[in-house]
Amino acid sequence: MRYWFDDKERVRALRAELESWRGTPFRHKCGVKGLGADCIHMVCHALINVGAVPAGIMRRVPDYPRDWHLHTRNTLLQDMIEKHLPVDRVPVAREDISALRDGDIVLYKFGRSNSHAAIICGGTIYQVIEGVGFAAASLSDRQWNHRIRRAYRLTGGAEG
Repeated sequence: MRYWFDDKERVRALRAELESWRGTPFRHKCGVKGLGADCIHMVCHALINVGAVPAGIMRRVPDYPRDWHLHTRNTLLQDMIEKHLPVDRVPVAREDISALRDGDIVLYKFGRSNSHAAIICGGTIYQVIEGVGFAAASLSDRQWNHRIRRAYRLTGGAEG
């Protein structure tokens, strides 16, 4: 099967798009480059901006309180990704990041649920973090890779 980011030009476009989010502060339930975003909104908008998913995906982002992950095992982000994005699940185990590739979407466990989303590109984890804003960290950084619980790879995407 061919995946959306098997194409090197698409990977270059994704990396440029992700880098353009630098300086964006955290803002709950927002996704405006430079003004404010949270993790899932940055992930979705970056994918929209490179043509990997249609803009209508934003209607599928669930409504969630800022602290939902502390009180429930609800799988809001996981359900949204699995039901509404053209993805295949990538098998990952804690700290085994060998299967991850450019463009993969990862979910991290914080609190009681898989509540934080990021995109992998060029060995870097691109994400937006509360209290920090946009951040890029090495995929080999144990602070992050030991929390990975799910990973997804985009299939044909918007062109399909």
